[in-house]
Amino acid sequence: MKLLIGLPVYNGAAFLPQALESLRAQDETDLALVISDNGSTDGTAEVCRAAAAGDARVRYLREESNRGPTWNFNRVLSFAHEAEFYMWAAHDDLWAPDYASSCIRFLREQPDAGLCGTTVNLVDESRQKTVEIDHGCSTLGLSRVERAIRYAGTVDRNSLFYGVYRSAVLAGRSLENRIANDHAFVLEICLQCPIHVLAETKLRRFVGGTSRNLQSIARTLGISLRYPWPLTRLEILSAPRDVVNRAADLTPRDRRRIRRALFWGACRRYLKRRFF
Repeated sequence: MKLLIGLPVYNGAAFLPQALESLRAQDETDLALVISDNGSTDGTAEVCRAAAAGDARVRYLREESNRGPTWNFNRVLSFAHEAEFYMWAAHDDLWAPDYASSCIRFLREQPDAGLCGTTVNLVDESRQKTVEIDHGCSTLGLSRVERAIRYAGTVDRNSLFYGVYRSAVLAGRSLENRIANDHAFVLEICLQCPIHVLAETKLRRFVGGTSRNLQSIARTLGISLRYPWPLTRLEILSAPRDVVNRAADLTPRDRRRIRRALFWGACRRYLKRRFF
């Protein structure tokens, strides 16, 4: 199999049908879609069962109770080894028909790269009005430390987390149950191999919901914020900083350089949200 798509969902019936239609319409047809329903109490189960009944590529898994989003993301990630490439999918996003095939084509042309996405159109609750464009970043041609610095200093919405991964780079990886776990995950990939964002806009993502602020994210994850107000923004630095600290083959100087990039990148994001 060429591509496995993992879709974790909880109470997503309102937008899940459109997302599933968008994924099933990918022009890369050699794929499987694994849906993990985290004990939804709305009509999600019915939507998923109908999709699985109508398309042999769709596999539906249901947990009887909600075990949290991190568990659910890791559950679908555990199937990544079944295919050459892997991507996560959110239940309220929409993809161009050639999203996956464009990313796979690039990864085939660049065998050293481990992750590829596209520019992303971020929309509001209407799903029509654009609030931001996520251009992501590319680390092609850079050393591993420079890759980490480039990503740490420029990452914002981190839509590249939903890009296409080479499954080989995911072996042994999982998400930690903490804020900014997606940033930490992609930073680890940067320390292993290059990442890239294609200039074409082929993904539309909803901005808001449980990710609207740090307090909401913490409640959804079932954790407490480590830092009191007004230091709560430091939460975003904690998980990626720990990735840097765990990387045994980095020199002290390289660690300091990456941590500085994380700090100034977080400052830039705060000022952007606050004043622009």
